[in-house]
Amino acid sequence: MTDLLLFLYPLLLIVLLLQGASLSPRGETGPRFLCPDQTGMIRAAACLCIILHHLVQHSTGYGARYAGPVTFFNDAGFLFTGIFFFFSGYGLTRSLETREAYLKTFPARRFPSVLIPFWITNLLLILAGRIWYGFWWNPLKLLGDFTGITLVNSNGWFIIEITLFYALFWFFFTFIRRRDAALALLSLAVLLTILFAFFRGHDPQGHAVHWFRGEWWYNSTPVFLFGLVFGRFRDRIEGFFRRHYPLLLTTAAVLFAAVFRVSVKILKRYGYYYTSTPAGLRGAGLTLLFQSLAALLFALLVLLLSMKVTLRSPVMSYISGISLELFLLHGFWIDPVFYEARMPDMAFFGLVLTCSAVAASLTAPVTKAAVRAVTGLLLRQADKGAEVPLTLERQNLLAKKEARRRTLRKGIPLLAVVLCILFWISAGRRFVMAGREYEEELAAIRSAGIGEEVYYGYFETDGIPLGKERLSWIILKKEQDRACLICRNGIAGSFYNRRHAAVSWEESDLYQILSAAPYTDMFSAREQENLIPADGNPVTLLSVREARELFPDDQSRELAITTAAEQGGTNINRASKHHEWDMKGYRSSWWWLKGEPGSRSETAPVVNVDGTIVTDEKEVNRPGGAIRPVIWVRF
Repeated sequence: MTDLLLFLYPLLLIVLLLQGASLSPRGETGPRFLCPDQTGMIRAAACLCIILHHLVQHSTGYGARYAGPVTFFNDAGFLFTGIFFFFSGYGLTRSLETREAYLKTFPARRFPSVLIPFWITNLLLILAGRIWYGFWWNPLKLLGDFTGITLVNSNGWFIIEITLFYALFWFFFTFIRRRDAALALLSLAVLLTILFAFFRGHDPQGHAVHWFRGEWWYNSTPVFLFGLVFGRFRDRIEGFFRRHYPLLLTTAAVLFAAVFRVSVKILKRYGYYYTSTPAGLRGAGLTLLFQSLAALLFALLVLLLSMKVTLRSPVMSYISGISLELFLLHGFWIDPVFYEARMPDMAFFGLVLTCSAVAASLTAPVTKAAVRAVTGLLLRQADKGAEVPLTLERQNLLAKKEARRRTLRKGIPLLAVVLCILFWISAGRRFVMAGREYEEELAAIRSAGIGEEVYYGYFETDGIPLGKERLSWIILKKEQDRACLICRNGIAGSFYNRRHAAVSWEESDLYQILSAAPYTDMFSAREQENLIPADGNPVTLLSVREARELFPDDQSRELAITTAAEQGGTNINRASKHHEWDMKGYRSSWWWLKGEPGSRSETAPVVNVDGTIVTDEKEVNRPGGAIRPVIWVRF
């Protein structure tokens, strides 16, 4: 019953979208077909559907659990992204056909409209990471995250890709006079981009999103070409649609339903994960073909429906004005803010949607004012030196610009006040939660048995620089009021010693690494008070004897590493003697043990990828060995 109730969200979306809508008479096209207000409402609906897609993925474990009819959205995200691509392509070529001097002002008008909201929301996410988690970056990383060179916002991939296409569009249509030739070359460049991303393979970094890696960079991109062509030849294509409308609508609906169903089956059967093998590459190509066809048919179906339905929804009109900010900000509320919240899915959906809408509503006035200010500055620079008569129209324009500046001046202090309020709320929340978590951690350690998992401290594990994650440990041993804990996963990678030389454990660089940040920062001040130093360090490794005695067999010693560890260069294996790691991204590694006290050697003991212990196989300067910390906690 709870799963059925989730379907109320898409039903409510349909009701809001069709509020006040009207149907055109037979043989006629709606009077507002493809006008900016209509396309804006369609994009707003697509944006909300993308949020539902991410919410359903979270709640169903990427489709592992059936959640009623709403499960459809788990596999449908690329369809709604295709709507964004269609209108982006259509807007480019249609504006070129209908506006004078469009290309001359294109860079000043188009690039700020997408990049400035992207940069502002990146800044907000960086500040949010600092406020909620007390996490900060070095200046170089800060610059990369702010500009988008590294994607602190996983949904920012769309901005990177569409900005590239805008640049290609401006280049080809500026320097090639024949528009059909320019369109052909632009289409070829887009296809090459799709192929480039496809052959790079699936993103190997777990949750992190990197430029042009992962199917989301290319499975809906062909719809951009559809938008370009439709904008260039709209009159002829629209006439054809009008003459054969009933047949086209029925055919598009039936074909879409069939192709989408097949695409889901092929995705589950083949997917994009195994492009390193010829068979995997063929499977990934087949998946791409059917998903691209489904996205094209869906865009065609939406286009045909919009020919007859005139939208007048005030709610969707409002959302269209904040849709870009909504798209860029909603992921923060899903993960990390409410990712581990324990609540019914119905409440989770509502909370994420509400928080995303409020955040977008507060941010949109600032981003829009900034876009207008930057665009105006660029246009003034382009027109510098030109005499502009102070006509009545010019006076009105100057008055509007001054009003926009006032809005910007008011919006920035308002946003600063909101951030300050969030800071104090989160500071109090963190103080209260830290004390409660500390008590819960000790209680869990007291009650847990050997082999059970507990939380203690925080560490960066998911590779998303918005804060550290709770660290999970396995209880290996208990002695009176103390327990020996070992990290469930390998959380980083390193050499045992930087230089190839005979060293003891106490002389090794790895010993020094574990005695410094970030390992000393894993624990709060209260948590550190309960740590019992071993070998002079609160954080250490297992010895060979302990690794043999405290684990029952080789299989139990096999180690999965975190996404952050892989990003840091830790050695990875995707299969072992005991496990075939699946496409969810699990990966194993060999991991370091500590040598006997005072014993020097040019090799160091390790647990290899199959869980067997070897003492003379790995040279001390071998890079990429996983670090699996061990601590003693007094409870």
